[in-house]
Amino acid sequence: MDNQLNLLDSNNENSDSNQLSQTSDVLKNKIQGALVYSAVGDALGWPTEFGRYPSIVHKRFGKNYLTDYVEWEKVIGGRYWGYREKIKEGSYSDDTQLTLAVARCINGYGEFEADKFAYLELPLWLNYERGGGKTIKTAARIIVHSKKEWLLNFYKRGEIDYRYAGANGAAMRVLPIALVNVNNEKRLHTDAFKNAIITHGHPRAILGAMIYASAINYLLKESKFNKENFYNYIKEIVELSTASLKENDWVYKWTQEW
Repeated sequence: MDNQLNLLDSNNENSDSNQLSQTSDVLKNKIQGALVYSAVGDALGWPTEFGRYPSIVHKRFGKNYLTDYVEWEKVIGGRYWGYREKIKEGSYSDDTQLTLAVARCINGYGEFEADKFAYLELPLWLNYERGGGKTIKTAARIIVHSKKEWLLNFYKRGEIDYRYAGANGAAMRVLPIALVNVNNEKRLHTDAFKNAIITHGHPRAILGAMIYASAINYLLKESKFNKENFYNYIKEIVELSTASLKENDWVYKWTQEW
């Protein structure tokens, strides 16, 4: 992250040094805040993840929503071999686990190393995952057992099909990629795309991850939020990212397989 702050400073050579320091401090605070509070939100939200209505949450916890960490129980395993695991207060789920896994796969130059995530972090995660969904666990197991190239991890197991994997599993872990690419939108789009297609093949999941990463990028750079400007930025990003991705041979290889 410190390297990213240095990149920010170098792109503003004509600015006053005090202003640079202030800009770097603000960005650093935003980056740290994003990482910490995403985990906080996960720990608060995980217990109520499947509480679709306030009444359901209230029945379990005595309130319509949570503002403090709570100890709770989660059913683990199948219908016949399941058991109730006690989750300690403040525990986070696979959302944060995989966010940290992605962060560990970003090298000193700010580049996301997809092979490291696919062949090291993702298989290892299966041994400590908490709350992981069927899609991403299937993707991880297929990579382990089939030795597939991460770029072509097309899988189909029962009702779970790579091409129809369109949930938010790719978006939920993309935060670190957005944080290290404040001044590099092209790489932001490329790495967000790489990160997504390792486990998810549906355009909704891929584009969703890229838009979410771009939204983070926007909020990191802007001091004030303007709804109209934000909407126009995202619209422009979708068009730019489509053009930039076409320049990559590996994207063509993936689309041919899809």
